[in-house]
Amino acid sequence: MATSTYSIQANTTTATQVAFSSDPPTPVLIINTSLTASIFISEDNTARVNDATTLIPIAPNGSIVVDGTRNFYAVTMSVTPVVVATVDGGLATFLGITQGGGSLAIPSIFSPNFLHGVVGWSINKDGSAEFNNLIVRGTTLTGTLTAGNTLIINQLGWFLYAGTPTGPTPAGTWTKIGGLVQSQTPTITFNPVQIGDSFVLHVISNGTAAPSGVSGGNCNWQQVGNTFNGTNNLGFIGAVYVGTATAVGSAVATVSFAGTPTGIRNAAQGYRSSSGTFTFITQNQLDSTGTNTMPAITSLLGELYSIFEFDNITSTAGTTPGYSYLIDVNGNCLCINSNTSAGVQAPVMGDSTCAFGIAVLLQAGNPGSNGNLILAGATAAGTDAVGNSFVQGLNVFAGTIAGVSAMFGNSVVIDSTGLKVYNGAAIPANLQLSITPGGAINTFAPLILGLRSSTPAVDPNAGATVYTTTGGAMVVDGADANVYQTQRSSRIIRNAIGFANQTPSDTGLHLPVNAGRTYRISGLLFIQAPAANPGLVQLQLAGPGGTTGEIGFLWVRATVTATANVAPNVNAAIFQTAINNTYLVFIEGSVVPSAVGTLALLASNQNAGTSFSISPFSHVDFMPAN
Repeated sequence: MATSTYSIQANTTTATQVAFSSDPPTPVLIINTSLTASIFISEDNTARVNDATTLIPIAPNGSIVVDGTRNFYAVTMSVTPVVVATVDGGLATFLGITQGGGSLAIPSIFSPNFLHGVVGWSINKDGSAEFNNLIVRGTTLTGTLTAGNTLIINQLGWFLYAGTPTGPTPAGTWTKIGGLVQSQTPTITFNPVQIGDSFVLHVISNGTAAPSGVSGGNCNWQQVGNTFNGTNNLGFIGAVYVGTATAVGSAVATVSFAGTPTGIRNAAQGYRSSSGTFTFITQNQLDSTGTNTMPAITSLLGELYSIFEFDNITSTAGTTPGYSYLIDVNGNCLCINSNTSAGVQAPVMGDSTCAFGIAVLLQAGNPGSNGNLILAGATAAGTDAVGNSFVQGLNVFAGTIAGVSAMFGNSVVIDSTGLKVYNGAAIPANLQLSITPGGAINTFAPLILGLRSSTPAVDPNAGATVYTTTGGAMVVDGADANVYQTQRSSRIIRNAIGFANQTPSDTGLHLPVNAGRTYRISGLLFIQAPAANPGLVQLQLAGPGGTTGEIGFLWVRATVTATANVAPNVNAAIFQTAINNTYLVFIEGSVVPSAVGTLALLASNQNAGTSFSISPFSHVDFMPAN
């Protein structure tokens, strides 16, 4: 079969003839050899590419067969000549993608919509390739991907999974079970109806004895969040516990305290988690002289918000959508929502005399931190296709970096705000340690400082290598490995406090303490009494029952002085003023608390019908001595 080639150029006055009529007719195969430009054929030798109806297009690398009874002419829009080949008698062709041995003969093969960096795909003769999405089957990729793992690379970055990608365990849902459970004593009765149900118990005590735990009630109990001491409401101490039912039926639970509180308010509500478990998210506190707005907490959809607020007068139910207002016999309110909307939760009461309480947010279930995602490199913060969250840059969810092990389930985040270590998912409630770009170190556990070659010694007070005391810094001496702690807490009276009653009340000069630790106490009080009705001053250092130590009080007025050295929880000094004057009271001593609780300086007036006051700038310093 005879073959011919023709060069087709744009903008010629006469189209190029590429097929000739014959007698008898012989079919002619017309081939466009260009890989990028189209040609158009017509029976008219004056044809132009913008003719609407007489042109027959031949795509790049395309072909067409004409019957040989007519002449055909070719035109193109290409700025470079296009070579057209013809084969007399040709009926079909394989356009020569490969040569002998299977090597690619043309520069590339690509999808019809291919546009570099935008859409489509291309496999190139030089060994490169471009795809929009790629699925690689088998067990090995470039010899490095372990069998069974999954590597995904997309516009978000690259992601390595331990198997088929899975996301976080989804959160469950809450169902409220039963009604308000309440008491005003250390005991409270629960009646679980199904094993695994939960009771959220709020405890508020008054005085210096903090709640220290709960037992019984057919439940296993754990504290969620932190114990909170009021400052606007001195002497009020709150804690929240969750009990998980281990048996059904009515049973009495006992709330323990570090000493004997002067008042107790307990309120609880039962719930059922769809998964039988729960996760504590965060807490916020109410400590006001009077408000109607509860502490704000940002929640996800379907979480549980709960607060028991102590009211200065009597609670009145609010109308915030989704919330229930359960008022106890003393006029205090348990405000709950077991199916929160996503966003800020700050329910409003119907009265403005709400004073004290702890709000907690709980999630049903134990959502996993990030499924089976092991390692990721992301161009920006986001969420993958199965719900795992990640931050911009390198994300390590398990494994080792430069010899430093990252425990599975923990999160380490390094971004523009600094370095943050979380106990679990990277949410504020789980933050354990942060280092800011300015160099500030914030920790929710004692900070241990020591020489690189030294090993921290056993804490002589805790009796273990785990430092469980709150506040302060543990400093390890590099020479003898002794452990030293610094924790100075200064309490200062900002506004004058008057005393006219014989019942001891808190001066606001107090500190939470731990059992067995020695605390040095040093202070200075300014006491005033009116000349007409001078009060009889009585001071008392109160703490957990059984606390030992010795406190000295030195009273100074002009040339008159008085001293007293007594043990804690005993009236430390009694001194009656004779004229309107200011007395200086110096306080020095050390005590060893017998249990976790609060050391507090109490004052009372033992002369009815009189008064005295403690003036601003009076202060007491509490300092651990070991």
